[in-house]
Amino acid sequence: MAVKVIGGGMPLLVKAVLAMSKDRVAVGIPADSPPRSEPDAPPNAVIGYVMENGAPELNIPARPFLAPGIRDAQPAVVEILRQAGVQALKDVASLRGTAQGGGAVEQGLHRAGAIAKEAVKARVEGGGFAPLAERTLAARRARGVSSTKPLLDTEQMYDAIDYRVEPKKGR
Repeated sequence: MAVKVIGGGMPLLVKAVLAMSKDRVAVGIPADSPPRSEPDAPPNAVIGYVMENGAPELNIPARPFLAPGIRDAQPAVVEILRQAGVQALKDVASLRGTAQGGGAVEQGLHRAGAIAKEAVKARVEGGGFAPLAERTLAARRARGVSSTKPLLDTEQMYDAIDYRVEPKKGR
């Protein structure tokens, strides 16, 4: 059986499908986030990794915020990406120009990233982590910091939480 292509929709369909599969959204603390204000401080990405996973050799308990925050956002993110895919296919069906550049998909990835980023930040703000050690609290007080909330000392790591839409590896 032969397939007959009617109209100019097939190239748009191919572009829409490629747009839906070529990029991904990454949420976390980018390695190139702004440097910390303290001299010789490790980068925010390293601090975030240690907070997420802990460092028993340094008596730092795990205080997971990234993976749980992304899990919190998952239902909303899945729905946003579903809607973006549907819109991309509708754009193809109506031969709208947004299908050519994957506009609906790209917009969906950005919306999904923004929602996941805010969910991660909400996890940090919500607390529920292992309490800070007394020596950590004393060090904070000595610097004039009254906050007793884990992960929210200088807020530099918190401010570095972000998302990026980027090409999938190998594409």
